[in-house]
Amino acid sequence: MEKKTAFSQSGFSLIEVLVCVAIMGILAGLAIPNIKTYSTAESARDRRHAQELSSFAVAAKVAGLDMVVPGNIDATLAKLLQGGVPKDGSFRGCLFRAPQMRPEDAQSAARYLRLENDSLVYLANAP
Repeated sequence: MEKKTAFSQSGFSLIEVLVCVAIMGILAGLAIPNIKTYSTAESARDRRHAQELSSFAVAAKVAGLDMVVPGNIDATLAKLLQGGVPKDGSFRGCLFRAPQMRPEDAQSAARYLRLENDSLVYLANAP
């Protein structure tokens, strides 16, 4: 003979719900610092690309190529990525081009760059 109770067996108990909430809290606590780390890693990558572009612009200028477009950082970055070949000097015939950098990487790095006196300058303290 079955004994009938006033409570049904369907649903979750309070303990089960509390355990699920605690597990979700632990997982969220682990995930949030990783998201911040990704943002920091992305910023570090952009800063490195900005430094490379700035150094490359100086090297190209020394080789006899003027790749800086005054007042237009986007055109300057496009010119750096496209590259060029000096027509005279000791680097004549050598291709100067930003190595292994995609256009979107250069655009992300642009926030750390500024044009000053016909030179591409890296800003260490940019936002």
